[in-house]
Amino acid sequence: MKTLIAAAVAALLPWHAMAASYQDVDTGKSQIRFHYSQLGVAMDGDFPRFAGKIDFDPAKPEQGSASVEVFLDSVDTGTDEGNDEVRTESWLDVSGHPIASFATTAIKAVGDGAYEASGTLTIKGKSQPVTIPARFTEKDGLGIFEGRFDITRGDYAIGEGPWAATDIVAAQVGISFSLATRPAP
Repeated sequence: MKTLIAAAVAALLPWHAMAASYQDVDTGKSQIRFHYSQLGVAMDGDFPRFAGKIDFDPAKPEQGSASVEVFLDSVDTGTDEGNDEVRTESWLDVSGHPIASFATTAIKAVGDGAYEASGTLTIKGKSQPVTIPARFTEKDGLGIFEGRFDITRGDYAIGEGPWAATDIVAAQVGISFSLATRPAP
């Protein structure tokens, strides 16, 4: 009888009360966007093609890891002309450097559902250490990581030659993400 009661109580617990670990990024339910200012006007775009692997257990975040690859030829600025321009060697150089990547070196909890992922961001063959803030929530059977961080485009040789000046396109570029991950099997 005690076993039956214990099983009934366990069945009534919400599924998320039990520690779950998350892995594969569901790109169909995820997005990576970028935000910049051109002539003082806020602009946005996105990278519809990317792949990622996240190994994360909210009960043991320090044991987690993440890697994301962004296929730069998928850049969408909102116009064909803009897409063609940012694919050139002066900007993203998609023929010479088709993939931007991020890989963690450490993940740490910093508050209720808040984490920092430290690692290396590589764009156009230039690698820089970054710390990315993210919020983690569990919803509809998925683990969702959301955050935003800024980069200085000159650190990655984005916008070279006449575009290196920051009076037309601002130096800072924001990157926001919502990455949905599936529970580990």
